[in-house]
Amino acid sequence: MKSLIIGSVGLAVLATSLPAQKSVIYPRDHTNREGYSYMASQHLAYGVSRVQYSYESWNLDLPKGAKVTSFGYRQDGGYSLKAYKIQFEAYMGHNTRPQEKLSSTYSKNYDSSPTLVIKKKLMDLPALTKNSAPSKNFVMLKLDKPFAYVSPKNLVTEVRVYNNNNSNKSFPYYFDYARYYAPISTFGTGCKTSGNTTPTLSSTNPVLGQTWTLSMRSFAGSNPTILFLGASKTKLFGTLKLPFPLKVIGMPGCQQYVDMNVLLIGPKTNTGGSASMYFPLPLNFNLVGQKIYAQAWGTDVFANSAGLVVSNGAEAQFGAYPREHVVYYSGSTNRNTGYRGLNWGTVTRFDYQ
Repeated sequence: MKSLIIGSVGLAVLATSLPAQKSVIYPRDHTNREGYSYMASQHLAYGVSRVQYSYESWNLDLPKGAKVTSFGYRQDGGYSLKAYKIQFEAYMGHNTRPQEKLSSTYSKNYDSSPTLVIKKKLMDLPALTKNSAPSKNFVMLKLDKPFAYVSPKNLVTEVRVYNNNNSNKSFPYYFDYARYYAPISTFGTGCKTSGNTTPTLSSTNPVLGQTWTLSMRSFAGSNPTILFLGASKTKLFGTLKLPFPLKVIGMPGCQQYVDMNVLLIGPKTNTGGSASMYFPLPLNFNLVGQKIYAQAWGTDVFANSAGLVVSNGAEAQFGAYPREHVVYYSGSTNRNTGYRGLNWGTVTRFDYQ
């Protein structure tokens, strides 16, 4: 483990391959996963600035009674970082509101007065070389004394930068930036229609709070469809092995790929054999990480004796935006309000004892 103790006042800046203490990563689904993109200059590198983050507790794995000793940000592995110097201070606090009910006014995003956790200090931002993604390097800010996290509240951090050695202008310093993790895939192959097309089913990413879409293509035109949703792609009704051949019901060459927990009546296809179904997803964070499987059936009286054909199977895993709320402003540390952002995703590490 590398630990760089830098700065005229002894601030510990950690560029580590392993955490110094117990640690958690926000958002949790990016603990060992590279982010969607990068944040180039906001954190610590935004010139004279004030940047506040609120981390929602559902995605924060700090245990009850945890005392935070440092927090910081993960290098984006695709970029090398040049060394810079800054002068800053940091605050921490709590709130109990979802990001939609927070404000562009910094003080309104604390339930009580924030705690000064790092007095104004000089700090050397380390030079870090490009490395494999996700990077194992974090730039950590060591607190003057541990901050007691109150579970299950949201955690708020705020960094005020007073000066830097780039004439107080912003500079590129690349930190990893997460979005959502809601992977999708398809498996199996549909069976031929009377027109010799192969029906397909595809899925958009199922992100909580958004609309999930399942799209059917290459079915018989102007005909009814049904959709099966299941919790398994290995067992049908808990006992039969999937995929299950549908020849026994007059559908040779067709396979059932997913369990039949839910049957939904779908729309009629258009003249080209396409249709879609839309599902608004609730913000139920208990769904994050759970998988769902889908398969479409369509009528086609000339396809086989059953007059039915099926699509491939589709697999989707529910995910959510990181739901970091940010208020940021460059040009002053005393401004009461800033620009507001929802669903931010800077990959952040919290060390605790």
